[in-house]
Amino acid sequence: MNFPLPEIGEGVYEAELIEWLVKPGDKVRRGTGLIMVMTDKANMEVPASFAGTIENCLVAIGNKIRVGQIILDYQPENATEPVSIGEAVAKQTISNSDSLHDRHRSDSEKTQSVGAPSNYSPFIEKENSTRAVMNPGEKKENSISSLVSPQNSPKGIRGEIPKVATPVSADSQRIDVDHNEKGTSSLDRLPPAAPSIRRMARQLGINLSGIQGSGPGGRILIDDLSRSIQEQSKSSIVSETANVDSVKSKNSDKNRGEFSVGKAGTRIPYQGLRRMIGDHLLATKDRVPSFSYVDEIDVSELVRLKQSLSVPCKERGLKLTYLAFFVKAVVQALKAVPLANATLDEAEQHIILHDRYDIGIAVATLTGLVVPVIKEADKKDVFTIARQIDQLGMAAKSGKIRREDLKGSTFTITSIGNIGGLISTPILNYPEVGILGLGKVVRRPVYNDQNQIVPADIIYLSLTFDHRVVDGAIAALFGNAVRDAIQLAGSFLIPDQV
Repeated sequence: MNFPLPEIGEGVYEAELIEWLVKPGDKVRRGTGLIMVMTDKANMEVPASFAGTIENCLVAIGNKIRVGQIILDYQPENATEPVSIGEAVAKQTISNSDSLHDRHRSDSEKTQSVGAPSNYSPFIEKENSTRAVMNPGEKKENSISSLVSPQNSPKGIRGEIPKVATPVSADSQRIDVDHNEKGTSSLDRLPPAAPSIRRMARQLGINLSGIQGSGPGGRILIDDLSRSIQEQSKSSIVSETANVDSVKSKNSDKNRGEFSVGKAGTRIPYQGLRRMIGDHLLATKDRVPSFSYVDEIDVSELVRLKQSLSVPCKERGLKLTYLAFFVKAVVQALKAVPLANATLDEAEQHIILHDRYDIGIAVATLTGLVVPVIKEADKKDVFTIARQIDQLGMAAKSGKIRREDLKGSTFTITSIGNIGGLISTPILNYPEVGILGLGKVVRRPVYNDQNQIVPADIIYLSLTFDHRVVDGAIAALFGNAVRDAIQLAGSFLIPDQV
């Protein structure tokens, strides 16, 4: 029997195949993950709505799949196997899929929000993948081997498949499948967990066998993994009296481990998130005449404020960063300079000045850059923003970010300060007209108001604007507004209602 791509969410008619979770010969049950797809930078798992044996996998990794397109053939577990939900939905929609897809392309460019997936779709978004899609305690059979080894790519795929199906850095994340004397696979001994949880654990070097799951049947949930990460972080905190050079060296090694830097002499397929980022940036550069503006700010008071709050925040499980304060400062600046919080509607020839303040936060992941959104940042205190930045960042790095968390930003902030670097020239997150790049905080000698040389903590602001909407003078006003707000960061701690 054929299994077509089922309806995968409201207003979504196409996705890119980024991973096969099964291969020909695998036996699957209802709820077993079949493929991983990507749409709008969000990774989602498509589970089986049938029980049977996989015969052929018909789509190559990196290809786009339309709703209703046949993705695999399977042999039902018994001759009376009913038509799957996905197949029924696909047969109902495949006849008008082309017209719906074409109409959606024009409509989707104007929409600012995405609804929840249809209730009847067997499609499971990554943020829900921690829920038990199989019976409690049920284990996934032979599917992880196709995840972790290019040699196990499906043999039944039609079309050419790159020799390297995943970035070469994934070598360090592979799981070897061994068998004991009784013939039990090491995969069978793995604790139950969603594919996204396993992937996140591999990226962080965490052995799931050492984690007690709190889900049904001992299933490991994202909260279980988060607790394990926090415990490891506490045990690896560097002493305040440690040698500065040693700390820098450790931080440098840590940063290198967070990113895929490639392997010399190999080729990496240009697909998935990497290709989506490239297409978006290329379209932005071709369409938008942008310019950059750089300024420096004395943030000595902010540094002292953050240091005084770091211990109390850590005791409460809160990671407080400079970025949270800059989100608040940017919101104040956007209110003072509304042109920086705008979108150019080229079709209607209008500049739309937004009265909402949804701030995008660029997050670097192993597979590329994603931009989760802090919604209604003007209505949130700095501590709530800090917690949301941490939660969205973890979700993005684990591949569990929701589509709705990547939509609707009106201005974006990107930061390279935790890695290094003073000044950058960020590319706009189109259709926004402005983006702020933050460098690292550095100690510099400066002149004070009394013409004396004193030490100060300095950070550089790197701003990029769409010159069709914002001129240089407006950029300078916006930079000044950010400076004025951040130098009074203590005021962010005062509730709006006193």
